[in-house]
Amino acid sequence: MQGRILDIAVGIRPERQSGWASIDYVRPVPDLPVLPKTLLSLELMSQERCTELNEIADLLRQDLGAVARVFHFAKDEQAQSEERLIRLEDCISSIGVRGCLKILADSVVLPSSLWTAICRIWEHSAEIAECCGRIAAEIGAPVSEEDAYLVGLFHELDEFVEVLAWESKLLFVNHPAYVAQRVAEQWGLPDAVLQYFSERQSTGLQLLWRAIVDKAHFCCTRRLTLG
Repeated sequence: MQGRILDIAVGIRPERQSGWASIDYVRPVPDLPVLPKTLLSLELMSQERCTELNEIADLLRQDLGAVARVFHFAKDEQAQSEERLIRLEDCISSIGVRGCLKILADSVVLPSSLWTAICRIWEHSAEIAECCGRIAAEIGAPVSEEDAYLVGLFHELDEFVEVLAWESKLLFVNHPAYVAQRVAEQWGLPDAVLQYFSERQSTGLQLLWRAIVDKAHFCCTRRLTLG
């Protein structure tokens, strides 16, 4: 599979978008909710005298709402700078632990009826992300394990449109991959995530990130089937 994934990715570019995609149909959308357990764990970490940066990053990576907020805040903070923070650790280092806690604590208020669906997507996304990271580790350079993890974490970004009732914020919701790509741009997510949704708009092609996400789904389904 390693060679096949790399072979199908070489020399292939996502096809050019049709006319409707050249117009920005995506209005600003709210930040994602953050799981209460993430806030509690981060609060405890912030009270420790010494906390490793990678420990904080590993905590946040389990909560795609937290990751999205940190990247979004870092993007806004770097708006006047030519430098772009593309690693989660760099974003956390720039914002600080207490700053991250403040960002995440400004929680989105949602009806209790939505939390079941949200937790389902969060758990599924984290599982696929872990599997994508392992696949990338097997492939090796030039595929980044960190990029693969984040692609897996946000691969169902278009699902949030329905679950969080964002239709009032979006137009052309019948083009979910395009909407997800534009939202990812708004939030300042890494280029690999944008590339994944661009690949999903390319009909008839099996590109790098799509191949990795598809294999991750296959591996997770097979593990559940085998018990």
